[in-house]
Amino acid sequence: MKKTNSLGIMVATLMAVSMTVVTGCSNHPANDETMTIQTIAHDDSNVTSYKPVINFEGKVSSVDGQVIMLGDGKKILLTEDTEFGGDPDTNNEVSREILPGNFIQGYTEDQPEQDEVTAVQIWTNTPEIGK
Repeated sequence: MKKTNSLGIMVATLMAVSMTVVTGCSNHPANDETMTIQTIAHDDSNVTSYKPVINFEGKVSSVDGQVIMLGDGKKILLTEDTEFGGDPDTNNEVSREILPGNFIQGYTEDQPEQDEVTAVQIWTNTPEIGK
C-alpha cells in the first residue's frame, strides 16, 4: 500500500512541477527581448539555475577579422555588441581570441539556419585538443 501511495505522490508532484514549468514558459509577453538564458527550477533543492540558449555551433575553419567561418560553411559575424561569457551557473571565462580549430557555441537573434548570422553571445570558445 505504501508503494502505491508513494508512486501516486511522486506522479502528482511531477505533474504539478511540469504544469508550473509549462505555465511559466508561456507567460512571457511576445514583445519581451529575446532571452539568451533559460531558467530551470530544481524542485528538490529550491535552487534556480540557468542554461545558455545555443543556436549555432561548430569547429572554426577560418577567421578573417570579425568574420568566423565554421566547418559547415556558416559565417558568424562578430560585432562590438557580441558578448563573450560562459555558462551563468559556472561563471567561466570565454576567450575573445577565436582561432581556426576552436570549437564555438553561441546565440544569434537571426534565423540560425541562415548561411550568415550575427553573434549576440559566444558561450563556448574551446581550443582544439593538443593545441
